[in-house]
Amino acid sequence: MKKLIFIIFLIIETALNARVLRENKKKEETNFIPYLEVASDAVNNGNYEKAESILAEAKKCYETSENGCGFVYEDYLQLVAVIYLNRKYYDKAAEMLTKVLQKYPDRNFLNLYIGEAYYFNNEFDKSIKALEQGYESGKKEELYFLLLSKAYKKNTDISKSLKTLINGLNFFPSSPTLLKEISILYTDEGFYKAARYFAVKYNKIEKSDPFLYLYMSDKIREKGFIKDSQNILEEANIIFPLNAEIVERLSYTYINEENYTVAGNLFKKIALKDNKYYCQAAEAFRAAGENYEAMRLNKFITNPEKKLSQKLVIYIAEKSYIRAFLLLKTAEKENIKNENIFYKLAYSAFKTENYNEMENIISKFATPFYIEKGKKLKELALKCRTELMKCN
Repeated sequence: MKKLIFIIFLIIETALNARVLRENKKKEETNFIPYLEVASDAVNNGNYEKAESILAEAKKCYETSENGCGFVYEDYLQLVAVIYLNRKYYDKAAEMLTKVLQKYPDRNFLNLYIGEAYYFNNEFDKSIKALEQGYESGKKEELYFLLLSKAYKKNTDISKSLKTLINGLNFFPSSPTLLKEISILYTDEGFYKAARYFAVKYNKIEKSDPFLYLYMSDKIREKGFIKDSQNILEEANIIFPLNAEIVERLSYTYINEENYTVAGNLFKKIALKDNKYYCQAAEAFRAAGENYEAMRLNKFITNPEKKLSQKLVIYIAEKSYIRAFLLLKTAEKENIKNENIFYKLAYSAFKTENYNEMENIISKFATPFYIEKGKKLKELALKCRTELMKCN
């Protein structure tokens, strides 16, 4: 939780208080300056330096004027606290708002801001106490339940964290935020049926967001329940057809099972939507030994390096060394620099007894790994030449 939740309401409340006093004050003074309203506008616009400057003038006026300059000092403190919250001076903000609350106990809503300040200051006991005291005001906002739940969770009280979210649903039964957090919490605790139940309710509202299914699948897999994780992804694939992230993860579960054909077909479907997946589809079919389908899909790969690399692997696997070697011109035309590709081309040259071309390719290697591999290939080629070995 990175953003302050309630702060905008505190600014509005302070501005409204100031506006009421301004209307009353206008009747008495013609040179009245609405300090808190102007400062509130500056804060709303993110101009905190201007707001601080105006508030400094307001404080000076308040301290030197007999009539209070048209604002209540505690409203001034509220606005200063807003700036402290934005400046991340959470302890100062909490202290200042507590003073205001002591003077005006009917401002119960201030407990929400005090609780928020303590939360971001990692004082979760104090945060919980303040938020609980602000329940009557907080229950009007769904994000109140979210913040209180997170405070309980930070304090390792998972039971109360969950009860808080479920209580929030009594007030906001169609809140996607609360439904999502409940599902996440159940998933974290290993209650996957309950997590799925709330994920389904969430996705009736947020129809295009697969996050909860992906999250559940990841957590289940981490526990070692690979098949259950796969089943969640299968269900998600039905609910969110052609979602690339779901299909990609599901495909890799099948690759891990060496079920390459199923993976290839899954990749092939989403490749119609995003052609970058043709590479994975072709690779899966290649791994399945279905080279014809792999080569058919290879035609749709737009990345020259990946396209060429895959062709080489297929040709070498089929022992079609001449066809592999003929790809040298393509590699040079596309200005490919990948030494792994050129090693495969050098190997193809060796297998087709194009030794001069082989040595020419090897001479351009720059990394120690391929220099060493090229050296061994040259030594083998020399034996083939001088000892009339049957190398190919």
